[in-house]
Amino acid sequence: MPILPKKKLNQALREEATQRLLKEVGSISSFVALERFFRKFFSEQEKDTILRRVAVEIQILNGRKYRDIKEELEVSGNIISKIKRAIQGRDYIVRRRVPYEVAPAPLEKKRRLFPKYYK
Repeated sequence: MPILPKKKLNQALREEATQRLLKEVGSISSFVALERFFRKFFSEQEKDTILRRVAVEIQILNGRKYRDIKEELEVSGNIISKIKRAIQGRDYIVRRRVPYEVAPAPLEKKRRLFPKYYK
């Protein structure tokens, strides 16, 4: 899995890159053009990841079981689940963990959940 930079693109550059990507994707009309697109923007590993995820979608739509998909395509159950949620119209999101310092302290949480016992 590629290591992603921590710094995000600024909004203007992000919009310009999105427009460029839409234009590039819109120009794909053949297998050769798709291969050219992949070579231009993705490494072989990234290409394999994308194609594997599309294969997961195909397998889900064909009614295959998670276990069979995991074994055949060597992907995690989380990936299968996320793609299935996307097929169902729920967003493909990455849930972020709450930083430790923001999470309530255990005693505060117990007081909130069980006010009778923790005064």
